[in-house]
Amino acid sequence: IDINDFKWNGGRKYNGVILTRVIQYLSPDELEHLIKDVRAHLVDNGILLLSYSASGGIRNRSEINVPKFSYRIKEVEELLEKYFGDVGVQRGAVRSLHVNYDEPLESYDIRCSAPR
Repeated sequence: IDINDFKWNGGRKYNGVILTRVIQYLSPDELEHLIKDVRAHLVDNGILLLSYSASGGIRNRSEINVPKFSYRIKEVEELLEKYFGDVGVQRGAVRSLHVNYDEPLESYDIRCSAPR
């Protein structure tokens, strides 16, 4: 599915949206589109919980040909602040249970509140 074609449940607004380990597979344009869409579908004071790996996604192995993108936390914060009021960042996991990275994982857990 193309993230730009994602169909929200009609005109319904949500109290919260959780995005986990997805943005590292989106291009910068797709990422901004998603964040803008999430904000548009949250109620006032709705919450976005976002968890991502700044180290990028799974390795581009021959059996898994998936592009990955690496976003510095500052880039992600600036994008979120463009659409949300309160943006809180904390460090996430330092290793993955599913992917063997050569280095410690740089990941973040972010909580955003939609302004009234």
